[in-house]
Formats: sequence, structure tokens, C-alpha cells
Amino acid sequence: MFANDRDLLLLEPNLFRDLAWVGQRLLVTTGSVSGSVLTLISGDFNSVGIGFGCVALYDATPTEITNIAAANAATVSLIRADPAGAIVPPLALGIKPVIVSTFRPQLALVHHQVLR
Repeated sequence: MFANDRDLLLLEPNLFRDLAWVGQRLLVTTGSVSGSVLTLISGDFNSVGIGFGCVALYDATPTEITNIAAANAATVSLIRADPAGAIVPPLALGIKPVIVSTFRPQLALVHHQVLR
């Protein structure tokens, strides 16, 4: 696809907090941040297809997932202008809610329409 969820976050920082549909939630759990690593208390990033370019809300703060380090740990960053730029770690706030939603169905539809 031409774009992913982190690209939408760049255009509208509140999109995943204010508009994400319940049916498109991939993961709802709790977790904590240490440095740039988000560790889930329960749940698994890999089992639901979460990877680079996805967006995780950590206590309502949108973060882009840059790498999956383990089934329950991902490297995250506050939004960056360049996806290859330096990681900007979010604040470590302790154990907080983590929600990962996606707009992949809408992105796929637009991708298909552009290629027609």
C-alpha cells in the first residue's frame, strides 16, 4: 500500500484517539513504556498482525510502532516527520491502557481506487 496508519497519524494527530472504530481495534490491553519500548502486560502484537507503521495509543498518547522486538514488546516513538528519523520516546507513565486500532481497510480501498 502507498500509506500506513502512521502516515494518517502524521496528517491528523487525534485520528486514532477520536475516530477509531471499535470493529477495527486490533488490541486492547495495558502496558508500560521504558525508554522507547512499550511492553504489554497481556496480549500479543504478532497474533493480530501489528507491526511497523501501526499506531498504538498509550494512555491516549498516539505512538507509531517502529519495530516489534518480541510478542509483547514493541519499539515506539512519538510521531516523526520522517519514518527513518530518530526515535522520540514517549513519557513513561507506568501501567496504562494500550489500544491499537487500524485504518487498513480504508487505506486498502483508497490504494485500490488509485490503481484503477
